[in-house]
Amino acid sequence: MYLDHFHLNKSPFRGEPDPVFFFPEAGRIEILQALLQDVEGGKPLIKLVGRQGTGKTLFGLLLTRKLPADYDIVHLGNPVGSFEELLHAICLKLGMSPATDVTVPTLADEFRRQLARREEQKRKVLLIIDEAEKLFLATLERLVRMACDAGAAGVLHLLFLGRSDFDANFKRLAVYCSGVDVNAGYSLEPLSLEETGRYLSFRLVTAGFSETKHGGIFAEEAIMRIYQAAMGNMRLTNILAEDALRKAYAEDKLLVLPEHVNSRFPAEKRASRRLFPWSGGAPRNKMWLAGGAAVLALLLLVAVWLGGKKEKVPAVIHRQSLEQVKPLKPLKPVKEVEQVKPVKSAEKVTKKSADERDRKPLPIVGKREKTTNRRPAAKKKKPGVVPAEVARLPGAKKRKGPGKNVHKEKTAAVVAGRNGDKLYEARMRASSRWLAWAYRGGFTIQLMMLSSKQARSNLENILVRDDYYTIKDNLYILSRTSPPMLFVFYGLYDTIEDARKACSNLPDFLKKHHPYALGIRSALKKTED
Repeated sequence: MYLDHFHLNKSPFRGEPDPVFFFPEAGRIEILQALLQDVEGGKPLIKLVGRQGTGKTLFGLLLTRKLPADYDIVHLGNPVGSFEELLHAICLKLGMSPATDVTVPTLADEFRRQLARREEQKRKVLLIIDEAEKLFLATLERLVRMACDAGAAGVLHLLFLGRSDFDANFKRLAVYCSGVDVNAGYSLEPLSLEETGRYLSFRLVTAGFSETKHGGIFAEEAIMRIYQAAMGNMRLTNILAEDALRKAYAEDKLLVLPEHVNSRFPAEKRASRRLFPWSGGAPRNKMWLAGGAAVLALLLLVAVWLGGKKEKVPAVIHRQSLEQVKPLKPLKPVKEVEQVKPVKSAEKVTKKSADERDRKPLPIVGKREKTTNRRPAAKKKKPGVVPAEVARLPGAKKRKGPGKNVHKEKTAAVVAGRNGDKLYEARMRASSRWLAWAYRGGFTIQLMMLSSKQARSNLENILVRDDYYTIKDNLYILSRTSPPMLFVFYGLYDTIEDARKACSNLPDFLKKHHPYALGIRSALKKTED
């Protein structure tokens, strides 16, 4: 529509990733060369992380064009599903017949045969997984193990393209591939203002525009508005530039001006709207705001008046109480008690008459004597510290013993060989067997679902308990990162009747979680939702 108007051969800002429009600046050409070196160098696991719209998918397309011909490339664009479903799709793309039985052992054997065949042919396989943040943690674990397997070493390479969520999950699986540095990888950063200007010019020239003949198309103010709205995101930059070209063409202009840029939500306006939601509103909103302020001020005045009125009664009571306490003011037996250090002083106190006890309260004297009796013994151990301890904790001697015993019991539980973190990781690894039963039409029992930030630590504390430790081999754990959630399942059963029967026979400490039987496929769908 506007191509002839701006002397273009094709649309410069179309949305589909096109290797022809690869922008080599902002460190992107260096990242592409590093990815090629990693793949050809035999690195089993490679990751490229970046925000949405930074061009990760385009890197996958460029690798397919630039790698040598002895690479078979499998591209998975939406890796949602279990490990077996992904493995089935991979085997089909590697040449497996669609009529092949899709049982789990058959898939694993077929995949090994495909890799062995390529090893004989001196070929290699590059598996590119785009949007890797959608992978289940258990699926990602098995993919990592598959790439690090001795039989696949040197033949299979995995390239993960994902956001920061994937990077967090990937670092958790370092234990499964000791020879891989999970912190190594590449990150795509947004464009700066200067890079945004060069990026727009690069796309126009690639689409056939000649700057030497016709000059520029985007005014500097228009570039500034595009950058403020997109903040260096390539996808948003393309959308805004495409819309601005259409508006300039509609007005029969050869220069894109700031008013042609649809920057309805620039960065500074987004910030002001978050801080002051009422700014820019109608006068009616300001009237409501003024009315609310007036009501609030009236309520404050009433509260102050009522508070001042109530303060008179406590003042009178306070003066009366002081007058009653005056005769007792001289009774300060602290110095006298400090001088009486021997045990005989306690005997003298017990022999006091009833009249003396009435005049000098026993609770005060008793407390002072206890502290003074404890000081000589404490000074022998730590002369410089004991007075402060006695002042803070008069009953410290009674509390000290039980606290130490409790600590010893906790450390003894750790020494006994029950490590909650190791138990948790072991049950996470065992979940791969639980997932394999989904293709057998298996059933299980859902025990609990934890969604707090301390879900993992709470579960680790549960696993080391005596009752749960005895049935730990029947527990399977699935993890979801967004939002963070843990699912705990119990057992594997061939029929729903077997699962229900086992559910009714569970011990009481498990029944308190209200468990119920369900199919493993239904459980997987529930974790996805």
